[in-house]
Amino acid sequence: MTGGRTGTSVPAGTLSVARADHAAARLLDGRVLIVGGSDGNAPLAIAEIFDPATGSIAPLPASLATPRMKLSATTLLDGHVLVAGGNDGVQDLATAEIFDAELGIFWATSSLHTPRSGHVAMLLPNNNTVLIAGGMSNGVPVASVERFAHWIESEMFYADSNTMAAARTGAVAVPTARDGVVLVGGGGSSDAEFYGFATVKTDKLDYAPYETVTISGSGWQPGETVRLRVTEDSDSHYDWVLEAIADDSGNVINRDFYPRNDDVYHSVGMRFYVTAVGIASQAEATFTDAMPSRTNLTSSLNPSPAGQSVTFTATVDMNEKHGNTDNWQPAVGGSVKFYDRTTATAACDQNNGNYGVLLGTSAVSAGQATFSYAFPSGGTYPIQACYRGTGGNDGTQDSFSPVIAQSVNSATVNTATTASNASAT
Repeated sequence: MTGGRTGTSVPAGTLSVARADHAAARLLDGRVLIVGGSDGNAPLAIAEIFDPATGSIAPLPASLATPRMKLSATTLLDGHVLVAGGNDGVQDLATAEIFDAELGIFWATSSLHTPRSGHVAMLLPNNNTVLIAGGMSNGVPVASVERFAHWIESEMFYADSNTMAAARTGAVAVPTARDGVVLVGGGGSSDAEFYGFATVKTDKLDYAPYETVTISGSGWQPGETVRLRVTEDSDSHYDWVLEAIADDSGNVINRDFYPRNDDVYHSVGMRFYVTAVGIASQAEATFTDAMPSRTNLTSSLNPSPAGQSVTFTATVDMNEKHGNTDNWQPAVGGSVKFYDRTTATAACDQNNGNYGVLLGTSAVSAGQATFSYAFPSGGTYPIQACYRGTGGNDGTQDSFSPVIAQSVNSATVNTATTASNASAT
């Protein structure tokens, strides 16, 4: 394992079996699935889990139904992992399996159109289909492309007529800065090529009740009507069916949906999926409806003397809103980061940036988090509490307090004592 700051490698556990030509996929909780491969004598069916929190690797009780090497493993939007293709030591495989990270088991799914090993596989960003391209098919390099989408019930694997310009085995695929375009390169060829696809996404990953969801996408056929279906993960209500017409550049946008929370719809704590289907393309995205929160900050002593501890208290509430009626309650879970914003260049609600000097972090308990700090010198310090909610489909959204100006008086000097000491000297 490589340290992000130092760039040095450190031990990260030992596999139960030495292997090559295996596949690995990062799970949504940060663990890593390691599956299949070869021990040098035969293909393997065993799987293991690397846990970065403990730095350990543990074998899974479950294993693949079919031993396979030179396979692919791709984590899907819902957390499942697609294990596809490979070679069983005799022939290339068309079979595929799904790993359920919560249950720790594998099960069979549909088969590839073309048996293949050493292929490239990646989850297409803002699309949620898996691109499977190239590889070796029973001794012959192939340029064929197919896609996998578990949410298309009629045919999970479907062939793509847009084959690669060159057959590639052991190629790589990476997203580009342009939405709806990935780069596929190498694999026995010195060149690379772009692969384009339709996309759908939302302007946020999480929404408060009654907050408008902006759904947009690109790569659609100009002028076509794209059907947008919004589905609750609980399947407790009918789906919402919307439409968007692609403009001359193939872009779509819709602002007709918002999560509800009333006597009929209880969207708080739900995960939603939005599926976009056009004439020849489809894509899927997801978002959640966590409870909104609000944060307030107080100081135990303002102004305060330099060197004396001051306790800051952040009060965090969450809104279990019902219909149009607010229902503010003490927040459950999450943490608060206390910042000195003197040098800040970014707001707390931005994903990245300089939020200032982090004074400390405290967990929220019964709607409050406290932190004590002694300022070493006088001045006025802008202090802000930034609440990081639990998020997702069963938690709370982030919020941040107004900035308070903490005044700190410089330490006073006893001039009389100083003069007396000077005279005595």
